[in-house]
Amino acid sequence: LSVEGMVQEAAAIRDENVRLRREDAVMGKEKRMMEESLEEESKAAKLRRERERDAALRKANARLGLENQVLRHRMLVRRVREEREAVSSMQALEQAKREVSHATSGLLRSMG
Repeated sequence: LSVEGMVQEAAAIRDENVRLRREDAVMGKEKRMMEESLEEESKAAKLRRERERDAALRKANARLGLENQVLRHRMLVRRVREEREAVSSMQALEQAKREVSHATSGLLRSMG
């Protein structure tokens, strides 16, 4: 190889190195952009999962609140029914006392 040929080959190698470095820089930039994009997609997916979980929790809480209202209503209905039955029993007891008292007075009058 002649000196001129070696100089030309060195220049070609330098040019190739410059081209490869530029390609490497472009590929590095594309890689970073893809990584950032993946990171943003991951953040978006995480945020979406958190929102879905929050919505599910709100729905479950609403259902539990409704169930609690139903249970409280049932307890109140039961308490009212028990109190009614107690009042009815007390009225029946008072009536029975009056009847016993009346019968006792009648018996005492008839004996006396």
